[in-house]
Amino acid sequence: MRDEVVKRGFEESNPGLQDNLVIDPPVTGVGALSNDADDPITRNFKLPDGSFAVAYGTNHAATRQATYSSISMYADAKAAVALAAQDNRELQGSAKDFMADQRHADKLYAWTFSRAGDAGPTGPHGSELPPTGTDFCAQYGTDRPVDLSTLRFVARAYMQPATLTRPAFSALLLDRLLIFTPKK
Repeated sequence: MRDEVVKRGFEESNPGLQDNLVIDPPVTGVGALSNDADDPITRNFKLPDGSFAVAYGTNHAATRQATYSSISMYADAKAAVALAAQDNRELQGSAKDFMADQRHADKLYAWTFSRAGDAGPTGPHGSELPPTGTDFCAQYGTDRPVDLSTLRFVARAYMQPATLTRPAFSALLLDRLLIFTPKK
């Protein structure tokens, strides 16, 4: 098991521009910044077949730090394809799978992204990811190559209700991602 760090995804405009942090995936910069959301993100990581990841953290809409929040798993070194996404309504109650007796479990979430089939976690709060060898774009009529073994996790906290702008990054409890791979 390894803990993947979720960090600020995009630098604020003025400091980012001064440091020449332009967008050139997989490097993030001010090019994708919006003033209405924070998008904590992981670095690229591998999730081989037989593995799974557990994302957990605060449901920012339930804690009133956002009007909408979501988590997404993107594929490819340039985060080109969204493989799975859940919003705050789907995340509601998912942490109770792990901590049903905790009073504030409804303000948290826990979601699995699995490539482990029946050997991985099961239940209503998880997404099955396609195997790494899948020709993902073929179903859409294109032959664009996508590296499904390389992933990036993104959390989104959109518009803080009190300010109607993005939540202060310092006010968010950052999401976490645990990656479980089979022993070799």
